[in-house]
Amino acid sequence: PSLDDLHYDAQLFHPGAERLYAEIRRTYWILRGRQAIKKHQYQCVDCRRWRASPATPKMADLPSARLRLYKPPFWSTGVDCFGPYLVKIGRRSEKRWGIIYKCLTTRCVHLDLLPSLDTNSFLMSLRRFIARRGKPYELWSDRGTNFRGGHK
Repeated sequence: PSLDDLHYDAQLFHPGAERLYAEIRRTYWILRGRQAIKKHQYQCVDCRRWRASPATPKMADLPSARLRLYKPPFWSTGVDCFGPYLVKIGRRSEKRWGIIYKCLTTRCVHLDLLPSLDTNSFLMSLRRFIARRGKPYELWSDRGTNFRGGHK
């Protein structure tokens, strides 16, 4: 009988060559068995799928801001806004936004609340951040209009 007719491969969930050879040798003796099993496993689509290793994606090098060792937290800081959230003040609801400052090296996080998304709100939040955490050496952000106004 051929290896396809025996169905050992499917019953054992497509094991390695030695395991399959050992199971078949319990009842059959195949001449050049290892060679036949390796050939069968090379041609079997399911065996190849079980043996496939996941593809590792190519990753870019980390930016230098993420590798600032022996520096205090928030030396290199990323900033971004999120929201809006509806906040109840008395009987009325108002929109509020959050701002997150994250240390690029240690992954520390500082959260603050913004009453609006204008430049003045951002600058006041930045002042509160500097008062609590110290002045960052570099500040990374996206190109939000409130951040560009704070650049001046």
